Amino acid sequence: MEQTVLQLHIDGLTSELQGVAHLHSQALFVSGALPGEDVEARLIARKKRYAIARLERIVHPAPQRSAPPCPYYEQCGGCAIQHAAYAAQLEYKRQVLAQTLQRIGGLELAPRPLLGMEQPWRYRNRVMLHRGTDGRLGFYAKGSHDICVIDSCPLLLPSLNEMLAELTPLCAGMKTLRHLQLRCDHQGGQMQAVLISEQPERLPCLNGVSVWNNYGADSYGLYKRHWRDGGGATPIIEDVSGLRLKLSPAAFLQVNYQQMLVMYRQIAELAALDSGDTLLDLYAGAGSIGLYLARRVSRLIGVESYAPAATDAAENARLNAIGNAEFIAEAAERFLPRYVQQGGAADVLILDPPRAGCAPELLRAAAASGARAIVYASCDAATLARDLRLLAALGYQPQAVQPLDMFPQTAHMETVCLLSRE
Repeated sequence: MEQTVLQLHIDGLTSELQGVAHLHSQALFVSGALPGEDVEARLIARKKRYAIARLERIVHPAPQRSAPPCPYYEQCGGCAIQHAAYAAQLEYKRQVLAQTLQRIGGLELAPRPLLGMEQPWRYRNRVMLHRGTDGRLGFYAKGSHDICVIDSCPLLLPSLNEMLAELTPLCAGMKTLRHLQLRCDHQGGQMQAVLISEQPERLPCLNGVSVWNNYGADSYGLYKRHWRDGGGATPIIEDVSGLRLKLSPAAFLQVNYQQMLVMYRQIAELAALDSGDTLLDLYAGAGSIGLYLARRVSRLIGVESYAPAATDAAENARLNAIGNAEFIAEAAERFLPRYVQQGGAADVLILDPPRAGCAPELLRAAAASGARAIVYASCDAATLARDLRLLAALGYQPQAVQPLDMFPQTAHMETVCLLSRE
């Protein structure tokens, strides 16, 4: 196909924050372009409903345009919107969320303003790096699984960049290493490395770093079946507003500590819990949300499909002397329909599913529970909109939609929604 250079006016953004132009009624997606800009872009692919063009030159830049500070930004697939000032990023994301809720969910309720960060850099306390065929570490490049090799990342807490610099030469000779997970607590004092490999691999003992090896042929997402102590392996203990949380290496906790606290406060405010309530925390992870709320209710039941995380959650309840909590290692999609059918009580439900959202059978059971309120926390606007549409059809209408910027410089955001019966 001849790669034609086009003169385009950018009039919108995709959900991935790519610029959108229109030519002869066809949409063209231009990564790196902002609304209001006139650009030259080279046509590189035609699809049935849209085309893709590569940005060649910005003829008239938008006032929101900003110089990306990261030297890997043009190649790396981790960030999407470093080329826009941060205030503009927040507004772009709010607009995308509103459009997605209306287009997919049929919802007219306007999202509240996006809650951003004062310092939208150096916020990540966990990162997954990938090993290329040449042995070097990095992130996936834009639009591919090629490796963009990095020395550091401006989104990571300084402790993680220091750990990366120390581990990079030590990992170079590991033939079966596939991924390297780095994690620390929000103060950067507790550090953890996980070697994810096909065969057992070892690192030399590192001062102050807890090392785990996760290996095998079978996978749970990126993780393998087997775990072993790679040297000084201990869990991280994170402090969340006085709540001490033990985190095994694969346990989920939000990667942005400051915005996690904002999110938990929003959940607490929207849930409006009563001391007599039974609270169900579904997709509970290591129990962080449920335990944060547990002292406000009579009973907490947390459900988590990943057994080690459910074990962490139960230990965290004991660690914090929270006696009204129980955690069940089971898929929420199996647990909730059975629990409701057996007449289990549920005053408030917390849903915090992975990016794929909730299964229809879980949403039907949530509606059948008769809960006073459902608080849905989502990291994907499209699946959130889909699930809110089904919940609305089942009698639960959204009352408030509060987005927050859990992932500055990227296309992603977190959204907390309150739903109640009509």
